[in-house]
Amino acid sequence: AAIYGLQLAAALNCSTADSVKALKCLTTADVQEIVVAQQRLNQTEEDMKNGLSLIFVPSIDKTSKKPFLPYHPRKLLEEGEGSFVPFIMGINSDEGMMTLGITKDEERIKNITNNLERFIPPEVRNQSTESRLAFLVKKIKWFYFQDTVPSASNLRGYVDLNTDVLFGYSTAVSARAFRDRADVYLYFFAFNGTFKERVTEIVMKTYNFSGVSHAEELSYLFVRQKVNQTATEDSAEMKTWKQMAKLWTNFAKYGTPTVGTDPELDSVAWSPVGNVTTRYLRIDGNLTMISNDYLGSRVALWDSITPSRSGYLQATAVLIVLLTTIILYLTK
Repeated sequence: AAIYGLQLAAALNCSTADSVKALKCLTTADVQEIVVAQQRLNQTEEDMKNGLSLIFVPSIDKTSKKPFLPYHPRKLLEEGEGSFVPFIMGINSDEGMMTLGITKDEERIKNITNNLERFIPPEVRNQSTESRLAFLVKKIKWFYFQDTVPSASNLRGYVDLNTDVLFGYSTAVSARAFRDRADVYLYFFAFNGTFKERVTEIVMKTYNFSGVSHAEELSYLFVRQKVNQTATEDSAEMKTWKQMAKLWTNFAKYGTPTVGTDPELDSVAWSPVGNVTTRYLRIDGNLTMISNDYLGSRVALWDSITPSRSGYLQATAVLIVLLTTIILYLTK
């Protein structure tokens, strides 16, 4: 963080000879200028190798009298720190589509199979022999791509891999970790409606790939200025919008998303994640409670790759459990 902080200071024409002066300059800089400047920073080779896509993230603070984050989120989670209250969490079916907006050329999509090692968590990668790493890479490649090569016309494996590494696996691990301490209501949002962000529409048009990308469920919970949310009263979009709003407001009012038998919610009872299987609510134009394990074989793959003791989360995906843990810790 210190390296990037000084880079940011330099980008804003602050003095970098003294870290105290650099910090003072940053605290008085214009917010918009900071946002623009940080986008120009270059990640270190090690961070890129470890799959870190975010430069500035919450840091552990052990020196302050009232630290915001005193320990690593995994430690807080394992030791049961925080006030564990019921909460909702989940992912969209094609979260990995967001990386297509970042990946500008088809050559990079094709080359993903030549760089699968970076998807393996650092603590696994650093403790594995070359033969073990080769085995894991082969395992990942076969699971997502079989004998095919990812391309603009063959994106399913590419999208699923990024979905699982960035969001899916960490969500499953987090749900399993919290379920003994609080009711966790897990969802899988797969409604491919018309409420799309502009970047998603561009990706769909550019790659001729349709799916439910990152943050798309928010368009069925809130009014969003950058999304065309025009829908007729009898449309699937309006039905989903009303169902989502009712589930979330029920949860805020009663602590549970479903109360009794409600025809507007397809008479479904959204049950918390179980202790044996990781059950969840599938939202795809209809509401269906699924009792089978969340993401099934996809989660099983990463369970077989990551250390069972810590349930290691990929560096960028750890933010999901990090933010959840912070909220619970601060409410203690």
